[in-house]
Amino acid sequence: MKRIRQPRYARWILFHMVEKRERDFLIEDLDDEFDHLVARAGAKRARRWYRVQVIRSMGPQIGRRSSVLLNRFRSHFHKSYGWSSSVDRLKQDVKYAIRTLLKRPAFTLAAVATLAIGISANTAVFSVVNGVLFKAIPGISETEGLVQVGRTVDGRWTDMSYRIFHELRNESETLEDLAAFAFVPVSVGGTTDPTVHMGISVTGNYFELLGVQPALGRFFSPDEWFYPGVPSAAVITDRMWKERFESNPDILGTTTLVNGHSVEIIGVTRPGFNGHIGAALMDIFIPVGLDAPGVRGPSDLQNWQSGVLEFFGRTRPGVGTDEAAAELSALALAYAIDQNPAAEQFGFDVRVDTWGPIPGPVRLGVMTFSAVLMGLVGLVLTMGCINLANMILSRGVERRQEIAIRLAMGAGRARLVRQLLTESMLLVIVGGTAGVLAAKWLTDLFMAFEPPLPPGISIGLDLAIDTRVMAFSVVISVLAGLMFSLLPTLRATRPELLPALKDDPQGGSPKRSRLRQLLIGVQLGVTMFLLVVAGLFTRSLTHLEALDSGWNAEGVYVSPIDLEYGGYSREAGKEFFIDLRDRITAIAGIEEVAFAAKFPLGGRSSLGDMNVEGFDPPAGKGGFAAYFNTVSPGYFNMMDLAVLRGRDFDNFDREGTQRVAVINRTMAEHYWNGRDPIGDYFYAGPAGTGTSFEVIGVVENAKYKSLSEEPTNFYYVPQQQRYNPQMHLHVKTLAGNETAVFALIRETFREMDRGLPIPAPRPLEDALSIFSMPQRIAAWVAGIMGLVALILGAVGVYGVASFSISQRTKEIGLRIALGADRSTVISLMIKQGLAAPAIGMAVGLAAAFAAGKGLSFVIPGLQPTDPVAFLSMVTVTVLVAVLSVALPARRAASIDPMTTLKAE
Repeated sequence: MKRIRQPRYARWILFHMVEKRERDFLIEDLDDEFDHLVARAGAKRARRWYRVQVIRSMGPQIGRRSSVLLNRFRSHFHKSYGWSSSVDRLKQDVKYAIRTLLKRPAFTLAAVATLAIGISANTAVFSVVNGVLFKAIPGISETEGLVQVGRTVDGRWTDMSYRIFHELRNESETLEDLAAFAFVPVSVGGTTDPTVHMGISVTGNYFELLGVQPALGRFFSPDEWFYPGVPSAAVITDRMWKERFESNPDILGTTTLVNGHSVEIIGVTRPGFNGHIGAALMDIFIPVGLDAPGVRGPSDLQNWQSGVLEFFGRTRPGVGTDEAAAELSALALAYAIDQNPAAEQFGFDVRVDTWGPIPGPVRLGVMTFSAVLMGLVGLVLTMGCINLANMILSRGVERRQEIAIRLAMGAGRARLVRQLLTESMLLVIVGGTAGVLAAKWLTDLFMAFEPPLPPGISIGLDLAIDTRVMAFSVVISVLAGLMFSLLPTLRATRPELLPALKDDPQGGSPKRSRLRQLLIGVQLGVTMFLLVVAGLFTRSLTHLEALDSGWNAEGVYVSPIDLEYGGYSREAGKEFFIDLRDRITAIAGIEEVAFAAKFPLGGRSSLGDMNVEGFDPPAGKGGFAAYFNTVSPGYFNMMDLAVLRGRDFDNFDREGTQRVAVINRTMAEHYWNGRDPIGDYFYAGPAGTGTSFEVIGVVENAKYKSLSEEPTNFYYVPQQQRYNPQMHLHVKTLAGNETAVFALIRETFREMDRGLPIPAPRPLEDALSIFSMPQRIAAWVAGIMGLVALILGAVGVYGVASFSISQRTKEIGLRIALGADRSTVISLMIKQGLAAPAIGMAVGLAAAFAAGKGLSFVIPGLQPTDPVAFLSMVTVTVLVAVLSVALPARRAASIDPMTTLKAE
């Protein structure tokens, strides 16, 4: 019978891994037991047992061998690289670096201040960007898979109807759920005077889809609270609960008035959650379809074409946005064709975007604008780093004898590099800390700024420095430290030993001098770039403000009035406006009173295509584009809109009479071409069948959407012929008595309807300034950054020029001693000192020209080739560069040459 053998690899392990003095005894015991086990249980079980025993026997062996190797490693590490040794060396480097920096307080303070300026600017701007784009909205716990859903028409986002929402929610297989909402300002009243608040109509699944939990009470039921079965209830935010209801613990179950309609408060959100839009703060949530005045009613929700809602949803796991968009587009188009077969030729494109704190339609613009600001402050930090690099290069020349002696005595280059980098990192730590503290102050200053927002709209940003901002600050601080210190440090630790040991003042390396010149060229290039961009931003703002707007807002005050808050009927609303105008006109101190549905730049309205008899619409179009505003008599006179022909509206232009309109000059020129349009007609809708308007006047052009827009067709219709419950009261008062007049206006409103919220009138100029806010912010930031860059550039050029000229004092002394004219020497120093800056400024100028082309698409009204901006900023930069070189050159040339030669 063949003998069963032990497993070969287990046997091999015993012979090669176990020490000899133990191996013989171990093998003998294992072999005996193996033979017995083969006889009792069979070969398979015996082999398995043998392998297990060998593995167990290796444990002590491996432990002993590992211990020996570890002890050897520890011994070697502690001798050469031990922890205690490394800590001691680090302590030594830090102490030496502190002593060195304290010996040069001017250099240390300049370096820390430069770093603090750059890091604080970057950290402050990133704090704003972080608060706008990246910070999670408090209370939203489930963002995975959330998407924004909207229809796109010609590349623009538009809202969709409730019936489309209902179809997509029920039929989609790519979405787990879909919610709808609409922003709606509402009046909240009750026991106190009504005030305007930002509200949001939501479907019943709004809170559940976001994963939001209530602090008090409950939210809308996702199973029951969908139109039309919605009760009169509301949820308020914690902010509104504290500010308006004074943290009333018994708030649940109480009623309040929303646009005059009684609703029950059923819940309060947790602190911090004020809606799903990051910066816009909501106050109150009401269900879509609430039967209250001023919110989307049955006629809006039942019309499948009525774009009144925005959507967001959650995709199923593994479903991408493109796949979801394709499915939703197909579903929406199929539904639209069922409702109207003609919809097939127009299509129905649904867009699905990843959800974020900033809505998809404006996200790209906000991100682009943020990137521009970050780029500007990043360049300022680069400027500071270049300045510090030049300062360290100059210090390296001063310390070349010290470094040469240490190298000659056997110090390793790596040791010196580490020492010099330790000094730089100390500067980074101090400068970075000061920068973060300054950034906190800057963000607090930013939060104190209150933009001129419409009543009821509040903006809230969390700009607190969080881990993301701290990580950003640490990263840019470390990068800044490496940027300004690494190359100069490597240069400083490679001195020419013999000249350095002799302390030869001319022993500086030509390569090091060329590096300084290169850095100063880059610095002047960045300065030129920033100054020109700042000039372009400032000029764009000045250009916009200088444009002929067509109207005059000086002395005009506006206050929005929304009669839907009070639930007024059409007839009651018309009588209210007539009575109100008469009463306010009678107030002493009032010069003029008028109403307008929209104030200038407040948007445009359209009644659809406009047609004029004798003009065929463009191919594929139903007519020409035109926009309108609803105004009262006296509006043109108040706004200084000159009536070129015909007449203004009067009290006889009311409902039941022929519809009339006043057109602007552009519309008259387009369609009447020099003929008098007075008495002619145009149509809102198809020519001959749409609503006809008789032209009774022509007024001068104005700006209606933006100050930089091209002239467009525009007309005005009388308030009494087109009732609009939402109007803006315009008043012009005698200068100096505004406070008393406004108090009388408010009292007039209270006499007419105490339940109607009427915000205090504010200057129309303030209301319009919000539309130029992006240009103002860009101009402020760019201007401040340009000024800082100019100062840093001047300091950098002056420092390098002073150091370079000081190294050439012997040469200057010889030139003057040999008969050279001092002015000639100064001119030579300026010419040589400006060689690198001139090249840098030329490159910066070209970069600014290219950047202006790109920025013109981001900043409205910016002219990329504005000659004033370019010439003025180039002149300033060149003058600063020349003066920064001329001053040290003049000082060096004024030294007595004999004194210089004797010193050498």
